[in-house]
Amino acid sequence: MGSRERRSESPGSVEDLSTDLRAAKTEASDRYFARSSRHPLAPFVLRRALAGLREVGGHQIHAIGIGHKLTNGKPGDALCVRFYVSQKLPKRLLSARARINTHIDGIDTDVIEAAPAFPAMPLACSRARRQHKRPLRPGASIGLETVAGGTLAFPCTSRLAPERGQSLLLSNSHVFSDYGVAPPGSIIYQPSLADGGTPQDRVGLLLRSVPLQAGVLATNQVDAAVAVLDNGIGVEADICTVGAVQGIAPPAVGQLVHKHARTTGYSSGVVDDIACDVLLPLSRAAPERQTRFVNQIRIRARAGASLFAQLGDSGALIVEKPGNRAVGLLFACPDNGTHAFANPIRAVLDQLDIDLG
Repeated sequence: MGSRERRSESPGSVEDLSTDLRAAKTEASDRYFARSSRHPLAPFVLRRALAGLREVGGHQIHAIGIGHKLTNGKPGDALCVRFYVSQKLPKRLLSARARINTHIDGIDTDVIEAAPAFPAMPLACSRARRQHKRPLRPGASIGLETVAGGTLAFPCTSRLAPERGQSLLLSNSHVFSDYGVAPPGSIIYQPSLADGGTPQDRVGLLLRSVPLQAGVLATNQVDAAVAVLDNGIGVEADICTVGAVQGIAPPAVGQLVHKHARTTGYSSGVVDDIACDVLLPLSRAAPERQTRFVNQIRIRARAGASLFAQLGDSGALIVEKPGNRAVGLLFACPDNGTHAFANPIRAVLDQLDIDLG
């Protein structure tokens, strides 16, 4: 490190990260994701073909963030820039160009094998969490009329004077607006139509969503939208199994969290990355259509568990345990469910001009 000061020796929040560590992560994200975009195969296609992985090596990177360096599978004390790859290959199979530097501007790096994430849209669901619920209950099935649906995060209120007095509902943009394709006023159902909802299950109308930027060098911070609750529809002020939310908290490495969501129900996990840049395909049918989310929270399943979230859990509120302060809004996970990504809750609230409750 030389004379460079490094304030990353203990677990902390995003605010505690050193300027050098943040800069190294951002530099790596821009450099490696720009490189991967020039390859004709997207990272999410590469994982299907071992030959392709061996040829391009470093182009299988699908997320770059900040967390503890792993030694023999166990996290150490120091924070580093972490590269998440679909398959960790021996150096002899990688070209010199494909290898990841062990340091970036004096900052340590680490390479972690992990499945790539997708927007957590549903494939299957237990019956209990996709049933008609009145009053509405955060943690259950909900969705736009034209999408498969996801999870209701929490009731909220607007900070904007013209909207005061309206009861709002929070979830992901891809759950409530199909990434902004749906216009304001589109109908929201609980349960979602894909989960057995009918026209009589209308609960609200899309109010607004945060616009999405496309491309591997996009700087999206949130996947979030709000809907206006219909008159006569009630909503509980606590999350199933999790309980009442007691304000908000910043993410921190090592922080224990829990959630209740449409597919997996209740689960707990550990925050292991607090500033992760992640590539996501906008469509499984066309994985080359990608976007990037920056400074996201990565949550892994707790010790002894193999599952934290699965498809259909999009929109679940991530809550600190204990304390029950909201930390993030879940929006993506791999098919195997070992980890998930969430938008920092402060960014969600600020970009939508809302408050929880």
